[in-house]
Amino acid sequence: MSIVGGLVDTHRELKIASSTHAAATDWFVRHAWAVAVAGSLAFWVLVAVALYFVL
Repeated sequence: MSIVGGLVDTHRELKIASSTHAAATDWFVRHAWAVAVAGSLAFWVLVAVALYFVL
């Protein structure tokens, strides 16, 4: 009985770990996307300012 209980506990811990990993991956993807968008906007603002001064 204790072997089965240990397996159940291990399974629960693995489920918690995988859901935590999924949440961390989701957080990373959302922030990476936000950083990419912000970087892209900053790039185009710099291009626009440079063109304004050149032209």
